[in-house]
Amino acid sequence: MKFIDCASLSPRSPILLATALLPVLLFLCSPTAAAQLHEQAKLLASDGRESDRFGVSLAIDNGLAVIEAHYDDDRGHESGSAYVFHCLPESGEWLEVTKMLPSDGEESDRFAYSVSLSSRTALVGSYFDHNQNGSFAGSAYVFDLSETLGPPLHDIKIDGQDGPLSFPSNRDVNMTIDLDPGYLAGIDHDWWIIAENSGGKTFSWNYYLAPRHWVAGVQRAYAGPLVPIGQHSIHNGTIPAGSWTFTFALDPLDNIYEGTYSDSILVTSY
Repeated sequence: MKFIDCASLSPRSPILLATALLPVLLFLCSPTAAAQLHEQAKLLASDGRESDRFGVSLAIDNGLAVIEAHYDDDRGHESGSAYVFHCLPESGEWLEVTKMLPSDGEESDRFAYSVSLSSRTALVGSYFDHNQNGSFAGSAYVFDLSETLGPPLHDIKIDGQDGPLSFPSNRDVNMTIDLDPGYLAGIDHDWWIIAENSGGKTFSWNYYLAPRHWVAGVQRAYAGPLVPIGQHSIHNGTIPAGSWTFTFALDPLDNIYEGTYSDSILVTSY
């Protein structure tokens, strides 16, 4: 690889630099230089029409995507709109959940020509908006998308089933968790994965104690933001003989087990 002395660059150097870096860029973008990318989905507006310009600007954060169509005509010719899509963690499917329109939208506003997203707050630009500042003065709108998603949806399964289940104690099983964080996406929480048997013994799965994650007593599994998780394996092996209750729970970040959001599965291992 050739190194470039930045101190010796001339006024024409941006062109020369781009030319020099082109082979490197082509290498990085070449499908033969890295693993092939897998297309997960193609998103389309449910009511899209010719010349809407859907997809010019977009933003994504924690399983939520905002995609604009600044030539959409819902509030008049080329007034603009933006669509909100949500990814289902378990299936990876993207669903359109709502369509954003300005309350005072008008013809030629170009609403959503630019969009940004942070957690569940969307900022949407309308750069041709006519308002008290004058013609084509422009504006930006803030949307709270929390209500479009609802509370967290979480699940714990064994071999893809909810239970109650019964199987031999020498059989390997796969325990998984799923999480759709809903409006709590990106917010720090306590994560708990608790195992209780009929003999009164309690064990906790702990993310930080790899590769043997289970420890005696009630301990927090992880502390951090809620993010979409689809069929994440936490235990792949046998379960000791007995009757068990396995619980996946989420609580506010205080290291106190309360089970604010929880899901359990009943298991008999014999």
